[in-house]
Amino acid sequence: AARAPVLAGALSIVAGDVCDQDAASKVADTLEHMQGERVLINCAGCAQFGDFAEADIDREIAMVDVMLSGTMRMTRAILPQMLDQGAGTVVNVLSVSSTTVFAGAAGYCSAKAGALMFTRVLAKEVRSRGVRVIAVIPGATDTGIWDGMESHPPREDMLTPGAIAEVIRDAINAPRDRNLDEIAVMPPKGIL
Repeated sequence: AARAPVLAGALSIVAGDVCDQDAASKVADTLEHMQGERVLINCAGCAQFGDFAEADIDREIAMVDVMLSGTMRMTRAILPQMLDQGAGTVVNVLSVSSTTVFAGAAGYCSAKAGALMFTRVLAKEVRSRGVRVIAVIPGATDTGIWDGMESHPPREDMLTPGAIAEVIRDAINAPRDRNLDEIAVMPPKGIL
């Protein structure tokens, strides 16, 4: 059956701090009074790179809190509304680091890999109840996460945030007769 694109016409955006349970609850409370299908895009990220033996353990754990725990926290806050509606989409923006090992990225890779497994489990649990769960797995993307880092791939070879946004838009608007469980998006030169 055809359905109107989610990202056409009126669109309301509500942002929240994924590390704060009260903020997640406030986002859910705000959405409770809005009409339309719920779409949750979890895309918070932070990074610190270097040998784990020399890493600041609190910063390593903070990456897990933002990118894994935060994804779970925000999803848990919004998911009941989707299940009540029998519709909705959760998009978890991950990273090629969720499936590829990079030396010097223990916390980052661990958080993203954990978020990928969470995405897969959630999809299995809610797909029969009308909720789609999509993992978007981009390669290197030219975002502020690279600012201040001594070494990184050439930014001109990276994906743009706009390219990732288009992939997310297209996945959300895909007809209901298919699931786009995991979408890998790489820069033209591959993994950088």
